[in-house]
Amino acid sequence: MKNPILISDEQDLINNLEKIESYLALDSSEEDFVEMVEYIKKGHHFVCYNVGNEYHFVPSRFVGYKDNTLSKHRKYCTNGMITGTDTDNQLSRKSLLGDAEENDNMERHYLKFCDSLGVTPSKKRQRKYWFFNNYINSLVENTEPYEEGKLKIRYHIQRERNRKAREKCIEIKGLKCCICGINFENIYGKVGKGFIQVHHITPISEKSKSYVVDPINDLVPVCPNCHAMLHRSENGKYLSIEELKQIINK
Repeated sequence: MKNPILISDEQDLINNLEKIESYLALDSSEEDFVEMVEYIKKGHHFVCYNVGNEYHFVPSRFVGYKDNTLSKHRKYCTNGMITGTDTDNQLSRKSLLGDAEENDNMERHYLKFCDSLGVTPSKKRQRKYWFFNNYINSLVENTEPYEEGKLKIRYHIQRERNRKAREKCIEIKGLKCCICGINFENIYGKVGKGFIQVHHITPISEKSKSYVVDPINDLVPVCPNCHAMLHRSENGKYLSIEELKQIINK
C-alpha cells in the first residue's frame, strides 16, 4: 500500500469534507456512518465547518490526508502509517488554516454535533479547533457539472430529523427488504442483526429543495442489492419498487 499523502491546499480539504458528508448522509450505509462517527467521537483536534446553519466537525487525522476514505484510513491505522502530529502540522500552515486553538464556543458546538449523531465524545483532552468557513461558499460558486454536492448540503440541513425518519421507517416497516424479502439476521445470525438500508421512493436528486421526510410514504427498507438496482437507470429510466419485484419474481 502506498504511503498516505498530506493535503496541500483548500481544494484537497474540501474534497475530504465532501467525502465525510457522504458518509454521514441518510443514504450512506450504516457501517460507514457508524465508523465515521467513531472517528468524530474519539478525535481531539478538529476542523470545524458550516453545513447550512449547522457546525460539523472532523478530526484532523482523517481530513489531513489527500483523497482519504474510510477504507484507506482503516488500512493506514492498521499499518501504523499515519499520525495526528503530521496532519496537525500540515493544517496549521498559514496557507491552509493557521493555528488550532481551544475555543469554548466551538466546544459547545462540537458537543451538540456529537449529540445529534447519537454519541458521547471521548473524555476531553485539550480539544482544539480550526474553523474553515470557505466550504459552503466554494460549493455555491462551483459551476462544474457535478451538482450532487450542492444538493447534499441543502439536504444535510435536515440531517438530524432525517436520521430519525430512517429509524422510524424501520420501526414501522421492519428489517425485511420490501422487494426480495431478505432478513439479514435470519441468514447471517448476530452479525446481520439490525442491518438494512432505507430507500427514498422519490430520489433526493429529484427534489428541487430540502423537504420534510415522511417515514411511511417516502421511505422503504431494502437490502443493498435491491437498493443498488433501484439506483441504476436504463435509457434514463429508473425501476420502481413494483417493477423490480416483478423482475425478481420472474
